[in-house]
Amino acid sequence: MKDFLEFLKSKTTLFLMGFYILFYFVFVQAYVYPTLTFDFTVAKEGKTWAELIFMTSFLLITQYFWLWKPNRKFLEKKKAEDWD
Repeated sequence: MKDFLEFLKSKTTLFLMGFYILFYFVFVQAYVYPTLTFDFTVAKEGKTWAELIFMTSFLLITQYFWLWKPNRKFLEKKKAEDWD
């Protein structure tokens, strides 16, 4: 759990979380295909924010197990080798 909290506090994670939210909101929720315009009135709907939270948390947890955890063990091993 400590490692996951450290992951959430990293600047890279905060940047990616903001990017996920912005990208998903603008290009999935607000984009209207037939007219090729953006409808930002969907920001008033609760369903939109629930989907944003769900998608962002899914992507962050996937990123944690796929990228952070294996590389964290590799970096710790590399630091120990540097001290030898």
